[in-house]
Amino acid sequence: MRFDHHLSRAFQQQLQATAQKMRDWDAQALIDEHAAQDIATRIQFFDHAPGAPPLSFTGVDGSGEYPLLTYADAFVYLTTAHAATYTTHLNAGLKEHTAPQSLVNLAWLPGSQDVARPEVLAAFEAMTGESITDTIEGSDYRLMNPRHARLSTQDLVDGLVIPPASDSGNHAIQLRTVGELGAARRALAGGHTDYLLYDSTLALPLFRSASSLFLEHLKRRVCVQAREQGAAFVALSKSPGLPGMDDIERLALNRARADVDAQASVAEHWFLRLPIPDVDDWSFPPADGRTVPPPGAVSYLVRFHRNTGVLRIDLDRTYWQTHLHADTDAQTRARERRLFEHLDYAGHDQRAYGYPYPIKAAHDHASLTGTERHAFRSQLIDAAVKTGMNRNLFRNASGLTGHR
Repeated sequence: MRFDHHLSRAFQQQLQATAQKMRDWDAQALIDEHAAQDIATRIQFFDHAPGAPPLSFTGVDGSGEYPLLTYADAFVYLTTAHAATYTTHLNAGLKEHTAPQSLVNLAWLPGSQDVARPEVLAAFEAMTGESITDTIEGSDYRLMNPRHARLSTQDLVDGLVIPPASDSGNHAIQLRTVGELGAARRALAGGHTDYLLYDSTLALPLFRSASSLFLEHLKRRVCVQAREQGAAFVALSKSPGLPGMDDIERLALNRARADVDAQASVAEHWFLRLPIPDVDDWSFPPADGRTVPPPGAVSYLVRFHRNTGVLRIDLDRTYWQTHLHADTDAQTRARERRLFEHLDYAGHDQRAYGYPYPIKAAHDHASLTGTERHAFRSQLIDAAVKTGMNRNLFRNASGLTGHR
């Protein structure tokens, strides 16, 4: 990029117009006095957790190269994912329990959709460790969605949305998500964990449409598998995706200042459970028009440390009903506090303070360096050349044109 663009008059006009749009949007009165009172009374505080009972936390994350390389009309996509399990150790931090479980997958997708589609499905099966039909039938996605409940398993397989081979953006989302959830499934199958931590949300993008994404079925498949084992499947998003966060943080701070019991928290450890459809009788204006909580989930806003932002956490609703919901509101809040205190303890590592460290560890393992990407690419090209292919067929478009 030429670095004189930012000096041009046209760009300066765009800059000012964009800044004004941002200010106007941020200044909207999303939370009126009545809504503010509803939110403030429902903000709950929890204690800093200097210790924890014997617990295990498994973090999953993924990465990849989309595409790793191209030749003719074909694309090769590389997906990596890791699951890292840590246990509490005599109230003295987390210790890595087992060697990280790694997942690596190469998906070859030619331009012909008739050939590419089964290749994508084969990549999904390789990463999940089970067939597409087993994932769909083991998921509760169809039970949650009346539109899909009437369809056979094969109808659902046939209706899965698979983009063309060249649509690298969509393939990156689908393959990376399936890799992460595949690592989660393998971790659950490999042994018990109390908390399965996933750096994302439980959103189901096509839930209201006739078609579906395989990753939607797989998310709900992991929810089912986790609750069968008594594990909390916790999806954490560093970006809540909601406006009005500054107002909510001010409400939490004011509550802390007014509540003697919360003084020690200094508004540093708090959570707000967002209204559950058909259960709660209050509304949350910032979520207007947004599917939060997602179908089959319960959503929270939570802060673990003053120096980290507000996180969004999604839990499987069935898990919430069986493990957190109680006969009284006070009992429910006590159970929720215990869960957040456990997650707070998992976020005391200085390398990711205020955020559960097992996810950070999984991210570090899954992330690819430039050298590693080059090595994967070179190894694949060398292997192809040994089969008789011409080395000159292969392209790394970004590298060849001087891009990075």
